[in-house]
Amino acid sequence: MGIEYRKTKRIDIKKWFLGGNSKIYLIILIVFMVVAVFAFNALKDVDSGKSGEEQSFFSIDEETNESSSKSDDNNKFIEDSQSYKIRINKSTHVLSVFKMLRDGMYYPAYTFHCAINSNVETGDTVIQGKQTWILNNDYSYGHYASLLGNGAYIHSAPYWSQNKTSLSVTAYNNIGKTVSVGSIYLKAADAKWIYENCGINIPVEIYEDPEEEPIIQLEDFSKLPGSAYYDPSDKE
Repeated sequence: MGIEYRKTKRIDIKKWFLGGNSKIYLIILIVFMVVAVFAFNALKDVDSGKSGEEQSFFSIDEETNESSSKSDDNNKFIEDSQSYKIRINKSTHVLSVFKMLRDGMYYPAYTFHCAINSNVETGDTVIQGKQTWILNNDYSYGHYASLLGNGAYIHSAPYWSQNKTSLSVTAYNNIGKTVSVGSIYLKAADAKWIYENCGINIPVEIYEDPEEEPIIQLEDFSKLPGSAYYDPSDKE
């Protein structure tokens, strides 16, 4: 069985174009160009729109960040534990606590009776640390100790051991006087308040002014009987 070959008719493009088909070709070409121009413009508009949206987005974001930053600056305030200042008058044996309010000014908050060791130096210092119990120079213990940068410390009246039922009644009854035991001591509740509320690095000023009146009226201090063995202000 033989293979049959067929001849294909060749198209003469030149004759096809010159033979009346040129108008059709031209129309097709024009339509194609118009479509291409419209497509290009459409894509350009889309890109322009995206760019505008992105620019608008980043502008809003920058404005938001700037506004947020300004808001943070307006609402910045130091932590509550850092908003206090302590002044201790060696002459009157009064410890005063001042609190900074939002206007940046210190206002009287509390006053406490205290006993002050004669070797505590006057001057400006800060709270540098905290200890639950601290050993005093007579081998008694101070409770709720706030350590100062000048070597002094604020603490409770002395105990004979690290046990709150071993109070040194004699030392307790010397609150409001110059003493040779401990450093700067108060009733346990007052020392505890300072221990828990006045943070590291708050300023402490120790000075002498025998004529100064308390900024807030002091509570009456009641001495304990010799048979007492705990500080009644410490409710825990």
